[in-house]
Amino acid sequence: MDILKKEGFSLMKVKLTALALAAAMLLSCSGVLVSCNAKENVPARTDGTEANTGTETSTAETTAAETELLTPYTYIKDLKKYDGKSFTMVAPNSGTRYLPGQMLTTEETGDVIMDAAYRRNLAVEETFGIKIKLESPASKQDSVNLYRAEILAQNGTWDLYHGFFSDSVPLALEGLLHPNTKLPYQADITDKEWYPSSVNEGLQYKGKQFIFISDMTCIALSCTCSIFMNTTLGEQFGIKGVDQLALDGKWTIDKLFEYSEGIYADLNNDGASNVGDRFGFGKYSDISNESGELPMIFQYGMGQYTTAMNKNGEPELILNTEKSVAITEKLNKLFYDTGRTTLQNGEASALSFAAGNILFYAAIIMHAANYMRDMENDYVALPMPKYDEKQEEYRVTISKASSISSYIPVSVKDVEFSSAVFDLLAYEGNKSVIPAFFENAMKLKAAKDETATKLFDLIRGGLTMDFGLAYDNSGMVTLVTKLVARNSNSFASEYAAIEEKTLAQYKDTMAMMDKLK
Repeated sequence: MDILKKEGFSLMKVKLTALALAAAMLLSCSGVLVSCNAKENVPARTDGTEANTGTETSTAETTAAETELLTPYTYIKDLKKYDGKSFTMVAPNSGTRYLPGQMLTTEETGDVIMDAAYRRNLAVEETFGIKIKLESPASKQDSVNLYRAEILAQNGTWDLYHGFFSDSVPLALEGLLHPNTKLPYQADITDKEWYPSSVNEGLQYKGKQFIFISDMTCIALSCTCSIFMNTTLGEQFGIKGVDQLALDGKWTIDKLFEYSEGIYADLNNDGASNVGDRFGFGKYSDISNESGELPMIFQYGMGQYTTAMNKNGEPELILNTEKSVAITEKLNKLFYDTGRTTLQNGEASALSFAAGNILFYAAIIMHAANYMRDMENDYVALPMPKYDEKQEEYRVTISKASSISSYIPVSVKDVEFSSAVFDLLAYEGNKSVIPAFFENAMKLKAAKDETATKLFDLIRGGLTMDFGLAYDNSGMVTLVTKLVARNSNSFASEYAAIEEKTLAQYKDTMAMMDKLK
């Protein structure tokens, strides 16, 4: 089983769901977005009609059965089959402020996102006649060992597991999780928009998938990186229309350089570049951390993946390219230019952006709600920049460290039960939790609601994953991150030093996955 080394690859285009999402959301009297659209996969047109599906059949001629087949409410067999049963989930009790409330909350409190999760669970409970329960017995750090012990003991205590992505991969490789081929309602999720397609496609190996990213919660989406722009500050420097530039597919790394140039000012007149000054660019993450994710997120955003699947469904290393060298150099120039970029990280830089002192700011979109709620200036959330205008799609990785994944272990008592409830939870989350998150996090102080909606969809539609990002433990997937942490451009030598190790690790990983049934 050879792993080929190539310099380029083609990637299936990701179906953007902006119009479908917008058409599916209506503002209820409580101010929470809910869905009233029964037809899931046909996006609305701007003229109010439905998009051409390739046939001459009109909406009026579409049968109810054809429409209903698109939702779990019609393809899950016997919705009341489980009437009276309890469904117990397990999740870590720490790691994000959305835990455990995004999994289970007992009443509505006025928190838009948590209330949406409450209604999601209520809809599933009423549909199946079940009672959803949650146990959170361990921290983020301790959960994976607890999960492993419980699965190996075959106690069948929990019906659905949720864990941080990076902690879930070892369980899959140890053969402790059911593949999609054993899960009746996750066997084929290709056209189910409640499982982000490009992420889940990247988690498959020869058609087998053990870990799922779904819209049940907003956690994975909330930990997706964006480039926030202070549009009010931009206008002061004559920088306008960047949101439309992004919508036109022309938002690139070179545009970020161009617009962030000449913004710096020593506002506190202390002769040093520090948090009291004005900057063209800032970031929440500490790029000196060799295990950090921001440089890698920029790398994937610019379309440079670590692996691609060949015609046999096996991963090929594609990182060793001139483009990777150029990306490393661009990122070092961006991050270490103190006349452009603030040295501050974390809350200090977030508060500086909220105060109007940073023009462009790289951070997870959760920080819109965390830090920008009272921001006086207008802002927009832009996708991660492309490498150049030739790049077809905007891309952004999920955060391996912060994103919640879901899976059904081999120890569960009733696989069909777990599969069905998980599917409906993901579907209802797509219709309530994701829109609520958008309303709460992405439209607060946004300059234009319609524009914010479209930009949000570019970010969400660009979520991506590859085999290397999911399963690499050789250091190849974080190579650019490590180089940037050292402010080094020695890509070729660093790549050569770990190439054989990476090939061997991938070969071993594939061998393990080939054995899993």
